[in-house]
Amino acid sequence: MSERVIAALDTRRNDQTEGWVFPSDSVTGHMGSVARAFEEAREAAGVSKEVVLYRARHTLATKVMGASGDLSLVMRALGHTNAQAAMIYQHPSLENVRKIVNERPQPASKKQGLLPVRHNPRHTA
Repeated sequence: MSERVIAALDTRRNDQTEGWVFPSDSVTGHMGSVARAFEEAREAAGVSKEVVLYRARHTLATKVMGASGDLSLVMRALGHTNAQAAMIYQHPSLENVRKIVNERPQPASKKQGLLPVRHNPRHTA
């Protein structure tokens, strides 16, 4: 959990040492469905129905993937056991390719106006 979530839960707990952090009037005495609670909170806040819990999860996973580049980290965070299932959070950017190419050192032959040196003589272009 992030430090913000831990702080929010501490505030929500309000020095309570027993019971549920999110109690309800249900048979179990606690909230049983995150999705239902999300819908109720969304409606109470007047947020559009277009904002759904899945999008929040997908956005989080996409941001973690973009910032870390670590698919196994995303898999662990979301509970995926199959890399293919977690790959939907990869959104490759051509800007990243451009940055990598631009950061690549320019060959000396290019700097001096000479023809490029081929790394493999079979390549003609």
